[in-house]
Amino acid sequence: MGLFKYPLFRYSARNEYGEFRGGVIEAKDEDEAVNKLQAEGLVVISINVENAQKDRRAGKRRDKSRRKEGRSGADRRKKERRGRERRSKERMFKERQKLLRKYKATRNFSS
Repeated sequence: MGLFKYPLFRYSARNEYGEFRGGVIEAKDEDEAVNKLQAEGLVVISINVENAQKDRRAGKRRDKSRRKEGRSGADRRKKERRGRERRSKERMFKERQKLLRKYKATRNFSS
């Protein structure tokens, strides 16, 4: 048996300042969940019943040994993009350092 007496509802809402809030709330039904959120001063944008199966597996990590050999195309492209971004940042940092050394040499700064 789970920890909760009633079903969980995942919601997204905005407060009186227009700031986004999201989370999970326990309630008998969807109407009660909306009423609880409105009592807190929130305007509900969306609300859905949380999947119990997903909650049980939320804390468990996926066994990587069961993963297929290699990466999917989307994962591979993401990894390549991150590598390009990292190399670009390193290149910009080196160029900045080079320009700074050149500038200091022409201005005769004393360290």
